[in-house]
Amino acid sequence: MNGLQILFLLYTLMCTCKSYKILAVLPMPMHSHYTLSSILVDELVSRGHEVTFVTPFPRHKDVENLKEVSVEAVISALDGVKKQLYNLNDLSVFGSVQFLTKMGYIMTEDVLKNSNVQQLLQSKEKYDVVIIPQFLNEGLLGIGCHYKTPVVLIAPMPLFAWGSFVLGLPSPSSYVPNLLTPYTGHMDFWQRFYNTFYDICSILYHQYIILPKHRELVRRYIPTKPDLYSFLNNASLLLVNSHVSSYDATLQVPNVVEIGGLHIKEPKKLPHDLQEFLDNSKNGVILFSMGSNLKSSSLDGKKRNAILGAFSKLKEKVLWKWENDSLPGQPKNVRLMKWVPQCDVLAHPNVKIFITHGGLFSTMESIYHGVPAIGIPVFSDQKLNMATAVSNGYALVVPFDKLTESKLSNAINEVLNNPKYKNNAMKRSKIIKDRPVKPLDHAIYSIEYVIRHQGASHLRIPFQIIEQESKERGLATNESKTKYMHCYRKKDKQLGSLQIGQYNFEEVETFKYLEIIIDRNNENVKQRIQQGYKAFYSNKKTLQDKRVSRKTKIKIYKTIRPIVTYAIETANITEEEEAKLQVFERKVIRTIGPKVTKMDK
Repeated sequence: MNGLQILFLLYTLMCTCKSYKILAVLPMPMHSHYTLSSILVDELVSRGHEVTFVTPFPRHKDVENLKEVSVEAVISALDGVKKQLYNLNDLSVFGSVQFLTKMGYIMTEDVLKNSNVQQLLQSKEKYDVVIIPQFLNEGLLGIGCHYKTPVVLIAPMPLFAWGSFVLGLPSPSSYVPNLLTPYTGHMDFWQRFYNTFYDICSILYHQYIILPKHRELVRRYIPTKPDLYSFLNNASLLLVNSHVSSYDATLQVPNVVEIGGLHIKEPKKLPHDLQEFLDNSKNGVILFSMGSNLKSSSLDGKKRNAILGAFSKLKEKVLWKWENDSLPGQPKNVRLMKWVPQCDVLAHPNVKIFITHGGLFSTMESIYHGVPAIGIPVFSDQKLNMATAVSNGYALVVPFDKLTESKLSNAINEVLNNPKYKNNAMKRSKIIKDRPVKPLDHAIYSIEYVIRHQGASHLRIPFQIIEQESKERGLATNESKTKYMHCYRKKDKQLGSLQIGQYNFEEVETFKYLEIIIDRNNENVKQRIQQGYKAFYSNKKTLQDKRVSRKTKIKIYKTIRPIVTYAIETANITEEEEAKLQVFERKVIRTIGPKVTKMDK
């Protein structure tokens, strides 16, 4: 431990002398998400903070300063979704957006309507900070608003395009790849074009389709019935499970903290039989796991046989995370385990390759331990993770839909026999380990910092607080008083409404602007032309009188003209009406006389 780390830890201990009351609403029923949240919560508790933990996996143990609120019901809500995960490989980017946002909406509603959560919301508890996931669950932000306390977001992966947009974070499509694409930050022209298109489409879909649904959830389930749009981007801090060792560098603002690798700890002692298996594999071991959500046992027969065929040719042994009791056609060099202590196994020196689905946790563990990888990505951020790994030179990809025995065998032989993959993996390992402060310590310090500084608004860029401060000064958009008018050719067109971002505006037939009544059929324009003619004929004799100077006539004309043109820029004038205005103007000018110049006009 170097001097800087010691100083940081001493300062952290000094700052944590005060205990805070924290509400952690982290209900995503996926192993990787739970691992991240439970490590964070356990560390907060160990430092003396009083934590209420809303979780789908309660441990039912009495722990001092920890109160668990169970939302186990959300697990069954996503069981059906998990069975479809392999089918997501066939979806387009926009299809994935629809699937993921729908899944997030289902989970958010199940959490908010959960009886335990409702009981918590009805209580008179007060908290110093609320921690909420930033993952397809905007409706949960209503909990932070309900308690009128700073909100800390924790993202299990880099943000989706719409997440960056909502929070006002810089995310240029020219070099920040959409999380659902297989692109890296080094895109060619067409990749940038498609990346921009995907970003725009996903943001519009989220703004117009998904956010209104979450807004309704907040109104329905949060007792104070706040408006989601009034606090959507008010988070004080965003903890992102990312790091430059696994992603291309991007712009970061002060209230965004990278905590990638937070879950990685020193290797634990392995079970005796597993330790013996790894130690005795003199030719090396290949670890194969499709993660905690994708099940290897759910692979179709064709792909399973392709994998078995590739493994059977190897002199190396294979440790395969296989969820069933048996595997038909299992080769002698393959060992099956229903659950693998993945990070601890990767730390063993005999592990030569990690064949993975490309999830972020798996990618970071591979980097941390310097193990080259072969990716078989299926959905969400997995294709992007593996594309970045390939770009960084420590991995190869075998597309899931093109998986064959020969392609997998070729990839294995290439990684085993080409030292560049191991060398590049070790370079990345040095990068993720070379940090002045451990990511867990940094995360805890940042949370406590936000509490100490009552939300730490000074860390937020001006863009993030413009809307909030505008509302405090009464400059917010008043949705109920703001209307819009659309001019139609057909006069019997039915009235509707207009949605712009989070706002829904009522359509009207007329409205007053600068004390002028504007109507969608432009009847007001016709009336004003008539009024202009009345004023003209009332002054016609004066305009024709040769004894009146031209300068005086021009002043009279400038008095008549506003009767017709005042606030005319708000009218949707047709060509016929424009011609009538020009006729009116020419008639007045001809009456004044032929000596009227362009300057006079």
